[in-house]
Amino acid sequence: MSEQGAAAPETTRRRSGASVRRLAEELSLSVATVSRALNNHPEVSDATRKRVAEAALASGYTASVGKRPTNVLGLLFPEKGYEEFSGFKAAVMSGIMRVASESHFDLAFVNAAEEKHPAESYTHFLARRGIAGALLRGPRAPEQAVELAREGFPAIVLVNRSEEASVSYVDADSRGTSRRAVEYLTGLGHERIAHATFNVDSADFLDRRAGYEDGLRAAGLPVDPELVVSASPDRHGGALMLDRLLRLDEPPTAIYFTTPHTTMGAMIRCLELGIRVPEDLSIIGVDDSDVRYQTFPSFTAITQDVAGMAAEATRWLVARINGQASGVYRVVKETTLSIERSTGYAPHQPVRLDGGGRVIR
Repeated sequence: MSEQGAAAPETTRRRSGASVRRLAEELSLSVATVSRALNNHPEVSDATRKRVAEAALASGYTASVGKRPTNVLGLLFPEKGYEEFSGFKAAVMSGIMRVASESHFDLAFVNAAEEKHPAESYTHFLARRGIAGALLRGPRAPEQAVELAREGFPAIVLVNRSEEASVSYVDADSRGTSRRAVEYLTGLGHERIAHATFNVDSADFLDRRAGYEDGLRAAGLPVDPELVVSASPDRHGGALMLDRLLRLDEPPTAIYFTTPHTTMGAMIRCLELGIRVPEDLSIIGVDDSDVRYQTFPSFTAITQDVAGMAAEATRWLVARINGQASGVYRVVKETTLSIERSTGYAPHQPVRLDGGGRVIR
């Protein structure tokens, strides 16, 4: 068995070398130039790199993944940096690193937007980086996972999902909990309930919007488009959405924010304006860790165990790389509603802002 293990890398090197030589001959380039282009060497021009990548893709060339066993997991993070560092990211990292350490794997951060050539397949790109398996997150994760699954590269999506049967993922279902959150508010007498979200094609945000609408319909309340707003998923976005909603002719008495940082931003803005939470306005948010305890008052939240989900996804990926798991792995976890101090009975009169940003009660 050990002899077979020693022979396999040598075979792969010979095949890889021959493949590079064939590409060099086809393109009338030196073997060294083709090798540098395949490895994104800075001295190779973009035009040459593109020619080589397109020829490699057309010929089915794959980097010599088997030249030595690797124990490196790659975390592909979103290609647009729309998020500041948050409790969500910290929880993701905590779950991944715990399992990676236990399994004696290393972790590499991969930014495909900056490092991957447009003509290069994800499999070739990750193999070139020495990545054995990929953890995918962000809006493009399902799309990336489809391509990797088609090419047989070990990969799993974190906290998102795909309708494609070939894609593995670990996600959370926040639709049912979002409905329960809205029903909790209607039970406190709220009828004007707003939804403050972020425009991204992600299962999480779609679940929360659907659950919000389910809860309103269950209470016999209309879904008012005026009460659905969106902004960046940060503290500034939270403050912006709060101001926008409280300037309506008929402002809400409760708001459901769909990210931890927008919830924090709204809570801070309420303190600045002198708006009492929950006496004047009830707020529900989302929490991936313990952010809800870092505001005053602590905020009621839909919570999900992101660290646990990241750990479970990483555990499966390691098993898949080691040949101890096969097929597709698809898990959807439950979320919970944590009742804290930011929600209360609906006020007799809603609080609003005038054109100058002054509070009117």
